[in-house]
Amino acid sequence: MAYGVLSTAACSSIAYGYLVHGHRKGPSVVPYLGGSAAVKLTVVGLQALGLAGLMQTLPKLQIPIGLDTPSSTSGANINNSLSTSADPPTKKFKMLCPVDFAHARNSDPNQLELKRITRHPQLFSFALFTLGTALSTPFLTTRLLTGFPIVFAVIGGAHQDARFLRSGAFTEEYLNETSLIPFWALMTGKQKWSDLCNEVKWVNASVGLLGALLLARRRGVLRL
Repeated sequence: MAYGVLSTAACSSIAYGYLVHGHRKGPSVVPYLGGSAAVKLTVVGLQALGLAGLMQTLPKLQIPIGLDTPSSTSGANINNSLSTSADPPTKKFKMLCPVDFAHARNSDPNQLELKRITRHPQLFSFALFTLGTALSTPFLTTRLLTGFPIVFAVIGGAHQDARFLRSGAFTEEYLNETSLIPFWALMTGKQKWSDLCNEVKWVNASVGLLGALLLARRRGVLRL
Protein backbone atom coordinates (compact mmCIF):
# COMPACT_ATOMS: atom_id res chain seq x y z
CA MET A 1 0.00 0.00 0.00
CA ALA A 2 2.86 2.38 0.80
CA TYR A 3 4.31 1.80 -2.67
CA GLY A 4 0.97 2.63 -4.28
CA VAL A 5 0.60 5.83 -2.26
CA LEU A 6 4.13 6.98 -3.07
CA SER A 7 3.75 6.10 -6.75
CA THR A 8 0.45 8.00 -6.98
CA ALA A 9 1.97 11.02 -5.25
CA ALA A 10 4.98 11.02 -7.58
CA CYS A 11 2.81 10.77 -10.73
CA SER A 12 0.47 13.45 -9.41
CA SER A 13 3.36 15.84 -8.81
CA ILE A 14 4.65 15.27 -12.35
CA ALA A 15 1.17 15.88 -13.79
CA TYR A 16 0.75 19.05 -11.74
CA GLY A 17 4.13 20.39 -12.73
CA TYR A 18 3.50 19.73 -16.40
CA LEU A 19 -0.02 21.19 -16.48
CA VAL A 20 1.01 24.33 -14.60
CA HIS A 21 4.49 24.99 -15.99
CA GLY A 22 4.95 22.84 -19.11
CA HIS A 23 1.71 22.45 -21.09
CA ARG A 24 2.13 24.29 -24.42
CA LYS A 25 5.05 26.16 -22.91
CA GLY A 26 8.81 26.05 -23.11
CA PRO A 27 11.19 25.72 -26.06
CA SER A 28 9.83 24.54 -29.38
CA VAL A 29 11.32 22.01 -31.76
CA VAL A 30 10.42 21.20 -35.33
CA PRO A 31 7.08 19.33 -35.32
CA TYR A 32 6.81 15.93 -37.00
CA LEU A 33 10.59 15.82 -37.31
CA GLY A 34 10.44 18.11 -40.33
CA GLY A 35 6.79 17.61 -41.24
CA SER A 36 7.27 14.69 -43.66
CA ALA A 37 4.22 12.71 -44.72
CA ALA A 38 5.86 9.45 -43.59
CA VAL A 39 6.27 10.68 -40.03
CA LYS A 40 2.73 12.07 -39.98
CA LEU A 41 1.42 8.65 -41.01
CA THR A 42 3.64 7.07 -38.36
CA VAL A 43 2.03 9.29 -35.74
CA VAL A 44 -1.45 8.22 -36.83
CA GLY A 45 -0.39 4.57 -36.89
CA LEU A 46 1.16 4.67 -33.43
CA GLN A 47 -1.85 6.36 -31.89
CA ALA A 48 -4.23 3.99 -33.70
CA LEU A 49 -2.34 0.96 -32.36
CA GLY A 50 -2.28 2.44 -28.87
CA LEU A 51 -5.97 3.32 -28.74
CA ALA A 52 -6.99 0.01 -30.35
CA GLY A 53 -5.02 -1.83 -27.68
CA LEU A 54 -6.44 0.22 -24.83
CA MET A 55 -9.98 -0.38 -26.13
CA GLN A 56 -9.41 -4.14 -25.76
CA THR A 57 -9.62 -3.71 -21.97
CA LEU A 58 -13.29 -2.77 -22.29
CA PRO A 59 -16.11 -5.32 -22.70
CA LYS A 60 -16.59 -6.47 -26.27
CA LEU A 61 -18.60 -3.97 -28.31
CA GLN A 62 -20.85 -4.92 -31.20
CA ILE A 63 -22.80 -3.11 -33.90
CA PRO A 64 -26.20 -2.42 -32.28
CA ILE A 65 -28.17 -3.31 -35.41
CA GLY A 66 -28.52 -6.87 -36.71
CA LEU A 67 -30.63 -9.01 -38.99
CA ASP A 68 -33.14 -11.46 -37.59
CA THR A 69 -34.09 -14.27 -40.00
CA PRO A 70 -36.93 -16.36 -38.53
CA SER A 71 -37.93 -19.58 -40.25
CA SER A 72 -41.56 -20.53 -40.60
CA THR A 73 -43.12 -23.81 -41.71
CA SER A 74 -46.67 -24.81 -42.45
CA GLY A 75 -48.10 -28.23 -43.07
CA ALA A 76 -51.33 -29.69 -44.32
CA ASN A 77 -52.70 -33.23 -44.20
CA ILE A 78 -54.01 -34.20 -47.61
CA ASN A 79 -55.23 -37.80 -48.35
CA ASN A 80 -53.68 -39.04 -45.08
CA SER A 81 -50.24 -37.77 -46.18
CA LEU A 82 -48.36 -34.94 -44.50
CA SER A 83 -46.99 -32.26 -46.73
CA THR A 84 -44.85 -29.45 -45.35
CA SER A 85 -44.27 -26.16 -47.13
CA ALA A 86 -41.64 -23.68 -46.03
CA ASP A 87 -42.13 -19.97 -46.55
CA PRO A 88 -39.12 -17.94 -47.65
CA PRO A 89 -37.40 -16.55 -44.55
CA THR A 90 -38.14 -12.92 -43.87
CA LYS A 91 -35.19 -10.79 -42.81
CA LYS A 92 -35.93 -8.09 -40.27
CA PHE A 93 -33.74 -5.56 -38.56
CA LYS A 94 -33.44 -5.84 -34.82
CA MET A 95 -31.79 -3.69 -32.19
CA LEU A 96 -28.95 -5.18 -30.18
CA CYS A 97 -27.16 -4.11 -27.04
CA PRO A 98 -23.93 -2.32 -27.99
CA VAL A 99 -22.09 -4.43 -25.39
CA ASP A 100 -21.80 -8.16 -26.11
CA PHE A 101 -22.15 -9.58 -22.60
CA ALA A 102 -22.23 -13.14 -23.95
CA HIS A 103 -18.62 -12.82 -25.09
CA ALA A 104 -17.28 -12.69 -21.53
CA ARG A 105 -19.33 -15.75 -20.53
CA ASN A 106 -18.40 -17.86 -23.55
CA SER A 107 -14.77 -16.87 -24.09
CA ASP A 108 -11.89 -19.04 -22.92
CA PRO A 109 -10.32 -17.42 -19.83
CA ASN A 110 -6.95 -18.92 -20.82
CA GLN A 111 -6.74 -17.33 -24.28
CA LEU A 112 -3.84 -14.92 -24.66
CA GLU A 113 -5.54 -12.22 -26.78
CA LEU A 114 -3.18 -9.21 -26.94
CA LYS A 115 -0.53 -11.10 -24.98
CA ARG A 116 0.25 -12.76 -28.29
CA ILE A 117 1.63 -9.33 -29.26
CA THR A 118 3.39 -8.51 -25.99
CA ARG A 119 3.25 -9.79 -22.42
CA HIS A 120 2.31 -6.27 -21.29
CA PRO A 121 -0.33 -5.06 -23.76
CA GLN A 122 -1.82 -2.23 -21.70
CA LEU A 123 1.61 -0.84 -20.85
CA PHE A 124 2.77 -0.80 -24.46
CA SER A 125 -0.60 0.39 -25.81
CA PHE A 126 -0.35 3.48 -23.64
CA ALA A 127 3.32 3.91 -24.55
CA LEU A 128 2.65 3.71 -28.31
CA PHE A 129 -0.14 6.26 -28.04
CA THR A 130 2.01 8.73 -26.12
CA LEU A 131 4.94 8.12 -28.49
CA GLY A 132 2.70 9.31 -31.31
CA THR A 133 1.91 12.40 -29.26
CA ALA A 134 5.63 12.99 -28.70
CA LEU A 135 6.28 12.97 -32.46
CA SER A 136 3.38 15.28 -33.20
CA THR A 137 4.02 18.13 -30.75
CA PRO A 138 6.38 21.06 -31.32
CA PHE A 139 6.97 21.58 -27.58
CA LEU A 140 10.05 20.01 -26.03
CA THR A 141 8.44 19.62 -22.60
CA THR A 142 5.56 17.59 -24.06
CA ARG A 143 7.95 15.47 -26.11
CA LEU A 144 9.99 14.59 -23.05
CA LEU A 145 6.89 13.75 -21.01
CA THR A 146 5.07 11.71 -23.66
CA GLY A 147 8.19 10.09 -25.06
CA PHE A 148 9.26 8.55 -21.75
CA PRO A 149 6.47 5.90 -21.39
CA ILE A 150 7.96 3.77 -24.19
CA VAL A 151 11.23 3.65 -22.23
CA PHE A 152 9.33 2.79 -19.06
CA ALA A 153 7.37 0.08 -20.92
CA VAL A 154 10.55 -1.71 -21.96
CA ILE A 155 12.37 -1.35 -18.62
CA GLY A 156 9.28 -1.84 -16.47
CA GLY A 157 8.07 -4.76 -18.56
CA ALA A 158 11.42 -6.53 -18.26
CA HIS A 159 11.40 -5.90 -14.50
CA GLN A 160 7.90 -7.38 -14.18
CA ASP A 161 8.94 -10.42 -16.23
CA ALA A 162 11.83 -11.13 -13.86
CA ARG A 163 9.70 -10.56 -10.77
CA PHE A 164 6.81 -12.72 -12.00
CA LEU A 165 9.24 -15.46 -13.01
CA ARG A 166 10.74 -15.54 -9.51
CA SER A 167 7.30 -15.61 -7.89
CA GLY A 168 6.06 -18.41 -10.15
CA ALA A 169 3.36 -16.32 -11.88
CA PHE A 170 5.30 -16.70 -15.16
CA THR A 171 6.95 -19.88 -16.39
CA GLU A 172 9.94 -20.33 -18.66
CA GLU A 173 7.63 -21.88 -21.26
CA TYR A 174 5.36 -18.83 -21.22
CA LEU A 175 8.33 -16.47 -21.59
CA ASN A 176 9.64 -18.50 -24.52
CA GLU A 177 6.29 -18.53 -26.31
CA THR A 178 5.61 -14.79 -25.90
CA SER A 179 7.66 -11.62 -26.19
CA LEU A 180 8.30 -8.37 -24.36
CA ILE A 181 8.80 -6.33 -27.54
CA PRO A 182 5.47 -5.91 -29.39
CA PHE A 183 4.90 -8.25 -32.37
CA TRP A 184 8.23 -10.07 -31.95
CA ALA A 185 6.60 -13.40 -31.04
CA LEU A 186 4.30 -13.09 -34.06
CA MET A 187 7.10 -12.20 -36.47
CA THR A 188 9.27 -15.09 -35.26
CA GLY A 189 6.44 -17.63 -35.53
CA LYS A 190 6.07 -18.28 -31.80
CA GLN A 191 2.49 -17.03 -32.01
CA LYS A 192 0.04 -17.29 -34.89
CA TRP A 193 -1.53 -14.30 -36.57
CA SER A 194 -4.72 -16.29 -37.15
CA ASP A 195 -5.15 -16.91 -33.41
CA LEU A 196 -4.69 -13.22 -32.71
CA CYS A 197 -7.25 -12.26 -35.36
CA ASN A 198 -9.79 -14.65 -33.85
CA GLU A 199 -9.36 -13.21 -30.36
CA VAL A 200 -9.21 -9.46 -31.07
CA LYS A 201 -12.33 -7.38 -30.36
CA TRP A 202 -12.56 -5.79 -33.77
CA VAL A 203 -15.34 -3.31 -33.03
CA ASN A 204 -13.35 -2.06 -30.03
CA ALA A 205 -10.28 -1.74 -32.24
CA SER A 206 -12.33 0.20 -34.82
CA VAL A 207 -13.38 2.68 -32.14
CA GLY A 208 -9.71 3.18 -31.27
CA LEU A 209 -8.86 3.72 -34.94
CA LEU A 210 -11.66 6.28 -35.23
CA GLY A 211 -10.26 8.11 -32.21
CA ALA A 212 -6.80 8.26 -33.82
CA LEU A 213 -8.29 9.63 -37.05
CA LEU A 214 -10.19 12.30 -35.13
CA LEU A 215 -6.97 13.36 -33.40
CA ALA A 216 -5.24 13.50 -36.78
CA ARG A 217 -8.04 15.70 -38.13
CA ARG A 218 -7.72 17.97 -35.13
CA ARG A 219 -4.01 18.40 -35.85
CA GLY A 220 -4.81 19.16 -39.49
CA VAL A 221 -3.24 15.96 -40.86
CA LEU A 222 -6.57 14.77 -42.26
CA ARG A 223 -9.27 16.89 -43.81
CA LEU A 224 -12.65 15.17 -43.79
